[in-house]
Amino acid sequence: MKKMKMRLIWCVPMVLITVALIAPVAAHAGSEQIWPDQLKLAYPNPESYQSPLYVLNGIFEAVLDLPTKAKITKITYYHIGQNSPRTQLCISRIKMGEDFELLRCVSSTDATGEVIPVEIVPTDLVVTKGYRYSIELVSSNSDSRVTGIVIDYVK
Repeated sequence: MKKMKMRLIWCVPMVLITVALIAPVAAHAGSEQIWPDQLKLAYPNPESYQSPLYVLNGIFEAVLDLPTKAKITKITYYHIGQNSPRTQLCISRIKMGEDFELLRCVSSTDATGEVIPVEIVPTDLVVTKGYRYSIELVSSNSDSRVTGIVIDYVK
């Protein structure tokens, strides 16, 4: 019994030390949601439309507020298309005093009339200090609606 008690006394601190060393290494997952009414119309035109439900027929932008060193794991936008739709989403970054850098783009021409997720799965996209990250969403006509964007990341 005394041997067992000694083993337990030794084992408990080792488990606590192991947990303390591993815990800070665990990645923290997060996401940023951008609703249609949070997008900014880049080039106003009389045919573009924006509401809390969806945007269509225009070029819309949003600045991302992601933590430095976060790795972007997936960007999803939700598209509803009919007839001859076309949407495109691009992510870019810019450093003060320099030209912007286009990082990734994806597009959809789905015409099912159903909400579909359109995804960008970047391989090596890490938020770097000193850069501003943004997305640009293009809805080419009134047949293409976008109902929101989600950026997933781990830190």
